[in-house]
Amino acid sequence: NAEYMGQRFYNTDIYITKDSLRSPFTLVQLDFLINGPMVFSPANNDVILAKNAKNNRLMKSSDYGHSWGSLVDHVSSMQFAPESNKFYVLVDPCLNTTAGAQEDQHCYDGSSKKQLLMFDDDHGNGVLLADHVNSFGLDGKFLFVTIQHEEDSDLRVLHISTNGGKAWSQAQLPAVRPTEFYSVLEQSEGMLFVHVDAEGDTGFGTLYTSDADGIVYSVSLQRHLYPNDHSMGALTDFYKVKSLRGVYITSQLRLDNTVHTVITYDRGAQWQVVPRPAVPPCPEDAPNCALNLHIQFSSSQGVDFARPPASTAAATGIVLAHGNLGNELHRDSPMDVFVSDDGGYRWSLALQRPHYYAIIGGGALLVAIPRSLDPLIPDENIIKFSYDEGQCWYSYPFTDDGFQFRDLISEPGKNALRVSIWGRITGGKWRIITLNFASVLEKCNADDYVAWDDHNQGCVLGKKVQHQRLKKSSMCRHLDGFFTMDSSATPCLCVNGDYECDFGYHRPVSIDDQTLLCEEDYDLAGKVKAFCLNDTKRLVGTSGYRKLPGDGCEGGVTFDTNTVDLSAHCDPSTNDKYGVSFWDKVGNFLHKHPLAATVGTAIIAIVGFAATAFVGVYFVRRCWRLRKIRRNRAVYSRFTTGSSPSVNDDRIYPPVIDEFTDEFSNSVVTSRDYSDEINTGVGGGLGGVESGLG
Repeated sequence: NAEYMGQRFYNTDIYITKDSLRSPFTLVQLDFLINGPMVFSPANNDVILAKNAKNNRLMKSSDYGHSWGSLVDHVSSMQFAPESNKFYVLVDPCLNTTAGAQEDQHCYDGSSKKQLLMFDDDHGNGVLLADHVNSFGLDGKFLFVTIQHEEDSDLRVLHISTNGGKAWSQAQLPAVRPTEFYSVLEQSEGMLFVHVDAEGDTGFGTLYTSDADGIVYSVSLQRHLYPNDHSMGALTDFYKVKSLRGVYITSQLRLDNTVHTVITYDRGAQWQVVPRPAVPPCPEDAPNCALNLHIQFSSSQGVDFARPPASTAAATGIVLAHGNLGNELHRDSPMDVFVSDDGGYRWSLALQRPHYYAIIGGGALLVAIPRSLDPLIPDENIIKFSYDEGQCWYSYPFTDDGFQFRDLISEPGKNALRVSIWGRITGGKWRIITLNFASVLEKCNADDYVAWDDHNQGCVLGKKVQHQRLKKSSMCRHLDGFFTMDSSATPCLCVNGDYECDFGYHRPVSIDDQTLLCEEDYDLAGKVKAFCLNDTKRLVGTSGYRKLPGDGCEGGVTFDTNTVDLSAHCDPSTNDKYGVSFWDKVGNFLHKHPLAATVGTAIIAIVGFAATAFVGVYFVRRCWRLRKIRRNRAVYSRFTTGSSPSVNDDRIYPPVIDEFTDEFSNSVVTSRDYSDEINTGVGGGLGGVESGLG
């Protein structure tokens, strides 16, 4: 059963229900004050972590919040390992938890006192993994720590572990200055996407992809948009399309300061503009018309109701997103909902104007609630749904009462067909209206499915994969176990697209769907390419390509990359005091070897963001100095030059049907009212609970 939890405003009491809101909440009164969000175990929702406001003490519950025990004080951050009850905790003994100055003066000597601990069922007291840690992050198999350098407190060295902290290696990435940052955006199939901020406060940087070990990196996308606005949090549009392997979306800043959306179908090996749909027509003044998606950066620039795209692994190929047509993103262009049924290769117009939206039942239904364009006019109390992947929509009024809509929440589970609508009714009480479409949809049969080859029947990441998905004409709910009906993958012959650009090379952004050749980086052209790994300098001889991690191609095109050990040129680690092994003369080494500096020490800090954010982001920054630096907004203060584009008003939208029987209403819709004690709105309550609800 789906489980939901609400919190009171002061976080001293929690309210729990474990039957999809069919019964009233149970009140649990705590004897401590929660500081920050609760964190749920991905392996067992009954296991929850929270911080006590007193001394930032880490609290743990193993019975879904009914009882709690304490573990350790002065906790800065914590995170569960994937699919496990194991979790990592960053402890800062200098964390100021009370008013007044910190009594221990050693906290002001410029060195980090933080420690990284690991807790699991066998280590209830925690295992020390690293000392003098500045920050840490976790994504898939990769564990990141930044260690403060012994001789220069301004230096931060990034280390990566793929075995839970038992062994560490240093990431080979360009060094960053105090005003710059790194961000580990995503790990997928054994590789990492990492953003490295450009020098100066430009609002863009370079997106890199790693090798299988997360140590050696190559350029994926230049001028990657990522304004370093600490006050507003992470402002990246980077988004992983969950419904098709290898597909990612992000934004790029052009030389003329305009912003446009780009997409990759091969996990960052090549990027291109997002293909425009056949209708509506493009603006007359947009010769390079494409679909541009409004995500997080648009929201920061005042675009009302910009939301992240929606996709799920259970709904093969389906993507929902807000966007506009044109050469670039525009504030004032019509922002509509677009849908793709093939992972982003082709798009069509789904709904006019902005909507709240969700994909439920493994793609059996798309649901949406319209957003009012006038802040003085309330949102319509209707829900639209489509069972044919957005080709045709049905409109149904879910209440006739005065209702102030707040949010749309889909029930966890790949086959779940229940959505809950949260809002206030006249008098101030909260109302939860639940729609269960499973009651009106019959189970599918084998004839309702069709075989579908992803990536337009092409080879991506070295293989062809066939899926079983619903026919658009099938109005039914999935059979149990349908998600395991994929056919086995077939390996393909290797081609250029199975290789990414090696260290010192990059691919330009493609305007069409052509696979471009790798070009040598300007600042490394004609130079020897070398880096240090495990106390050994590696001289890289490369043709400019390396095979994508996880690529399953066989035969065909091959490229050779050779390395030569030059041990004498690297300074081995001699100082064990800092918890993990690293070059203790790294600063001097980078000055003596400027070529190595181009892929050298990562001077960063990593901050883990909540799982409910747009993407799982580790935002990396020299925080204590950033607040003193005045940001330069000139580069990314606008979307585009010139006036708003002219748009043909004769746009064609999918049909919407709004006739339903009383039997439909009685079988689908239920509602329950709650007192004003429970805060379930955006920015608190359910919005403040971090992950784990499914």
